[in-house]
Amino acid sequence: MVREEAQNTQLLMIRMNDERKVYWECIIILFALYNCLETPIEIAFEPDWAKGNTFFVFQNLVNLFFFLDMLVAFRTTFYDLVTGDEVFSPKRSAIEYFKG
Repeated sequence: MVREEAQNTQLLMIRMNDERKVYWECIIILFALYNCLETPIEIAFEPDWAKGNTFFVFQNLVNLFFFLDMLVAFRTTFYDLVTGDEVFSPKRSAIEYFKG
C-alpha cells in the first residue's frame, strides 16, 4: 500500500531533465524578459497601449504563468547533493524550492 502511494506520487512529479520542462523554462524566461522591459516603460511613460483591455488580459496571463511556474517547481525532481540520487518526494522538493 505504501509503495503504491509512493509510485502514484512519483507519477505526479516532473523530472528535472524532462524535455517539456526545458520548453516550460524557456517560456518563463521569455515572460521574465518581457517583464524586465515592459514594467519600466509602463511606469515611466504610461503609454496608451498599457491602458487597454488586451494589455490587462495579457498581463494577467503572464502573472498566471509565473504562478503556475511556482506550482511546477514544487512538483519538479532534483538531485540530492549528498547521494547524487534524483529525489521524487514532493515534500522535499518544496523544501528545496524554499531553500533556493
